[in-house]
Amino acid sequence: MDQSKQRDIIQNQNELPLVGLKILNLKINTKRRDGRSTADRENNMTKSDATVTMTERAQTVFLESLEAEGLDPQTTYLKIGAKSGGCSGWKFTIETTDTRTAADSAYFHGDVRLIINQIQLHTIIGGIELDYSDKNLVEQGFVFKRLGTGQMCGCGESFTPLGSVKALGWNT
Repeated sequence: MDQSKQRDIIQNQNELPLVGLKILNLKINTKRRDGRSTADRENNMTKSDATVTMTERAQTVFLESLEAEGLDPQTTYLKIGAKSGGCSGWKFTIETTDTRTAADSAYFHGDVRLIINQIQLHTIIGGIELDYSDKNLVEQGFVFKRLGTGQMCGCGESFTPLGSVKALGWNT
Protein backbone atom coordinates (compact mmCIF):
# COMPACT_ATOMS: atom_id res chain seq x y z
CA MET A 1 0.00 0.00 0.00
CA ASP A 2 1.46 3.33 -1.00
CA GLN A 3 2.04 6.04 1.61
CA SER A 4 -0.62 8.44 0.29
CA LYS A 5 -3.27 5.71 0.56
CA GLN A 6 -2.11 4.89 4.11
CA ARG A 7 -2.28 8.60 5.01
CA ASP A 8 -5.87 8.80 3.67
CA ILE A 9 -6.89 5.78 5.73
CA ILE A 10 -5.33 7.26 8.87
CA GLN A 11 -7.04 10.61 8.27
CA ASN A 12 -10.38 8.86 7.81
CA GLN A 13 -9.84 6.97 11.07
CA ASN A 14 -9.51 10.33 12.80
CA GLU A 15 -13.14 10.96 11.91
CA LEU A 16 -14.49 7.70 13.35
CA PRO A 17 -17.49 8.28 15.60
CA LEU A 18 -16.98 7.65 19.28
CA VAL A 19 -19.18 4.73 20.28
CA GLY A 20 -20.17 3.63 23.75
CA LEU A 21 -20.12 0.23 25.37
CA LYS A 22 -23.08 -0.78 23.23
CA ILE A 23 -20.43 -2.16 20.87
CA LEU A 24 -20.71 -5.27 23.05
CA ASN A 25 -24.36 -5.81 22.08
CA LEU A 26 -23.57 -8.40 19.44
CA LYS A 27 -25.30 -11.19 21.37
CA ILE A 28 -28.47 -12.77 20.07
CA ASN A 29 -31.58 -11.69 21.97
CA THR A 30 -32.70 -14.88 23.74
CA LYS A 31 -35.15 -15.54 26.56
CA ARG A 32 -33.84 -16.74 29.90
CA ARG A 33 -35.68 -19.00 32.35
CA ASP A 34 -36.93 -15.97 34.27
CA GLY A 35 -38.59 -14.62 31.11
CA ARG A 36 -36.21 -11.70 30.68
CA SER A 37 -34.21 -11.43 27.49
CA THR A 38 -30.44 -11.12 27.36
CA ALA A 39 -31.01 -7.68 25.84
CA ASP A 40 -32.73 -6.54 29.07
CA ARG A 41 -29.51 -7.04 30.98
CA GLU A 42 -27.38 -5.40 28.29
CA ASN A 43 -29.70 -2.39 28.07
CA ASN A 44 -29.17 -1.81 31.80
CA MET A 45 -25.40 -1.48 31.31
CA THR A 46 -24.28 2.02 32.06
CA LYS A 47 -21.18 3.72 30.81
CA SER A 48 -18.99 5.05 33.60
CA ASP A 49 -18.07 8.74 33.74
CA ALA A 50 -14.41 7.84 33.32
CA THR A 51 -12.24 10.32 31.46
CA VAL A 52 -8.58 10.77 30.64
CA THR A 53 -6.79 14.02 31.39
CA MET A 54 -3.22 15.06 30.74
CA THR A 55 -1.14 17.70 32.49
CA GLU A 56 0.57 20.45 30.52
CA ARG A 57 3.94 19.03 31.60
CA ALA A 58 3.07 15.59 30.16
CA GLN A 59 1.86 17.21 26.92
CA THR A 60 5.10 19.17 26.54
CA VAL A 61 7.33 16.15 27.18
CA PHE A 62 5.33 13.94 24.82
CA LEU A 63 5.42 16.51 21.99
CA GLU A 64 9.17 17.01 22.53
CA SER A 65 9.70 13.24 22.27
CA LEU A 66 7.70 13.10 19.02
CA GLU A 67 9.85 15.89 17.59
CA ALA A 68 13.06 14.13 18.67
CA GLU A 69 11.89 10.92 16.95
CA GLY A 70 10.72 12.74 13.82
CA LEU A 71 7.06 11.79 14.33
CA ASP A 72 4.18 14.05 13.29
CA PRO A 73 1.77 14.95 16.14
CA GLN A 74 -1.05 15.20 13.56
CA THR A 75 -0.73 11.51 12.65
CA THR A 76 0.62 10.02 15.89
CA TYR A 77 -1.57 8.98 18.81
CA LEU A 78 -0.50 8.43 22.40
CA LYS A 79 -2.25 5.17 23.31
CA ILE A 80 -2.92 4.28 26.94
CA GLY A 81 -4.12 0.86 28.05
CA ALA A 82 -3.82 -1.86 30.66
CA LYS A 83 -2.54 -5.42 30.76
CA SER A 84 -2.44 -8.12 33.41
CA GLY A 85 0.59 -7.95 35.64
CA GLY A 86 2.20 -6.12 38.50
CA CYS A 87 1.78 -6.72 42.20
CA SER A 88 -1.86 -5.52 42.21
CA GLY A 89 -3.09 -7.36 39.13
CA TRP A 90 -2.90 -4.78 36.33
CA LYS A 91 -0.27 -2.49 34.81
CA PHE A 92 -0.70 0.59 32.67
CA THR A 93 0.61 0.52 29.11
CA ILE A 94 1.65 3.53 27.07
CA GLU A 95 2.80 3.61 23.45
CA THR A 96 2.64 5.62 20.25
CA THR A 97 0.63 4.46 17.25
CA ASP A 98 -0.68 5.81 13.98
CA THR A 99 -3.83 3.68 14.12
CA ARG A 100 -7.14 4.32 15.85
CA THR A 101 -9.93 1.71 15.93
CA ALA A 102 -13.66 2.16 16.43
CA ALA A 103 -13.20 0.74 19.96
CA ASP A 104 -10.89 3.61 20.94
CA SER A 105 -12.04 6.80 22.64
CA ALA A 106 -10.09 9.90 21.65
CA TYR A 107 -9.10 12.77 23.92
CA PHE A 108 -7.40 15.91 22.65
CA HIS A 109 -5.11 17.81 25.01
CA GLY A 110 -3.49 20.71 23.21
CA ASP A 111 -1.71 19.15 20.23
CA VAL A 112 -1.67 15.68 21.81
CA ARG A 113 -4.05 13.09 20.38
CA LEU A 114 -4.58 10.49 23.10
CA ILE A 115 -6.57 7.27 22.61
CA ILE A 116 -7.71 4.52 24.96
CA ASN A 117 -9.84 1.42 24.47
CA GLN A 118 -13.34 2.26 25.71
CA ILE A 119 -13.94 -1.10 27.35
CA GLN A 120 -10.68 -0.94 29.31
CA LEU A 121 -11.39 2.67 30.30
CA HIS A 122 -14.89 1.98 31.61
CA THR A 123 -14.44 -1.49 33.14
CA ILE A 124 -10.80 -1.78 34.25
CA ILE A 125 -8.97 1.55 34.41
CA GLY A 126 -11.51 4.26 35.24
CA GLY A 127 -10.71 7.97 35.14
CA ILE A 128 -7.01 8.79 35.06
CA GLU A 129 -4.64 11.70 34.71
CA LEU A 130 -1.38 11.32 32.84
CA ASP A 131 1.43 13.41 34.28
CA TYR A 132 5.20 13.56 33.89
CA SER A 133 7.55 13.37 36.84
CA ASP A 134 11.20 14.28 36.93
CA LYS A 135 11.68 14.27 40.71
CA ASN A 136 14.82 12.15 40.38
CA LEU A 137 16.46 9.79 37.90
CA VAL A 138 14.78 6.69 39.34
CA GLU A 139 11.23 8.03 39.25
CA GLN A 140 11.50 9.98 36.00
CA GLY A 141 8.82 9.37 33.36
CA PHE A 142 5.09 9.37 32.71
CA VAL A 143 2.96 8.62 35.76
CA PHE A 144 -0.71 7.75 36.08
CA LYS A 145 -3.01 9.13 38.77
CA ARG A 146 -6.41 7.55 39.23
CA LEU A 147 -9.29 9.98 39.46
CA GLY A 148 -12.04 8.88 41.81
CA THR A 149 -12.36 5.12 42.23
CA GLY A 150 -9.72 2.44 42.12
CA GLN A 151 -6.55 1.72 44.01
CA MET A 152 -2.92 2.14 42.97
CA CYS A 153 -0.03 0.17 44.37
CA GLY A 154 2.61 2.11 46.31
CA CYS A 155 5.06 1.67 43.43
CA GLY A 156 2.64 3.60 41.18
CA GLU A 157 2.99 1.07 38.38
CA SER A 158 0.17 -1.34 39.10
CA PHE A 159 -3.46 -1.08 40.16
CA THR A 160 -6.60 -3.02 40.93
CA PRO A 161 -9.38 -2.94 38.32
CA LEU A 162 -12.59 -1.01 38.89
CA GLY A 163 -14.95 -2.76 41.30
CA SER A 164 -12.23 -5.02 42.70
CA VAL A 165 -12.18 -5.87 46.40
CA LYS A 166 -8.72 -7.41 46.10
CA ALA A 167 -6.14 -6.10 48.55
CA LEU A 168 -3.16 -4.27 47.08
CA GLY A 169 0.21 -5.99 46.85
CA TRP A 170 1.48 -9.53 46.37
CA ASN A 171 -0.65 -12.50 47.43
CA THR A 172 0.77 -13.99 50.61
